Amino acid sequence: MIRLKDAALFVLGMVCVFAFYYGWLVEEETQTTLTTFVAETIPDDRIMITSAGQNIEAYIVQDVVNESRLNNWFIPEARAADLEGISAIIISVGYSELGMELHNGDLTSEKERIAAVLAEAGERKTPVICIYLGGAERRSAETDELLELAVPGSDYLIASAAGDEDRFLTDLSEAHQVPAVFIQDLQDLEKPLASLFR
Repeated sequence: MIRLKDAALFVLGMVCVFAFYYGWLVEEETQTTLTTFVAETIPDDRIMITSAGQNIEAYIVQDVVNESRLNNWFIPEARAADLEGISAIIISVGYSELGMELHNGDLTSEKERIAAVLAEAGERKTPVICIYLGGAERRSAETDELLELAVPGSDYLIASAAGDEDRFLTDLSEAHQVPAVFIQDLQDLEKPLASLFR
């Protein structure tokens, strides 16, 4: 007769095995996703980080890039002329009304600036990584306009899964054939960046 203690240990063991297996599958799926869209790594000689919408997340992106020890230049209001000598561009998208006021800008001028940066990047064949870290609540009409501008002009998209509950970002990236990776939290941002710049 199976004792209750033995049964409990068996169940606990099965839970541990399942948890390990599930974690391995998730990790394997993430790595596969990351490696399949990176045809070749991007030079990290001088990465320019800028913001589309003057969001606070741009500073988070800069912190993660710094922690990854990637050579970068942080210019929240980067212009096309700033691309000289740049090996890659990271655009953090998210509209902040307060941020725009502090920079004396508006949505129209911000879209014009980002469009010019993307056009110059295209001319120079400079890789562009679009990052959106906001959740569903940050997906304002203004943010969506900036995403609709930035994603098609980018080579890669890294976004929070929480910000894609309506599949807006999935559909946008697929429509423009932009490889996308969706992360669960901010701690996961380092993985796709490491894959791109490894």
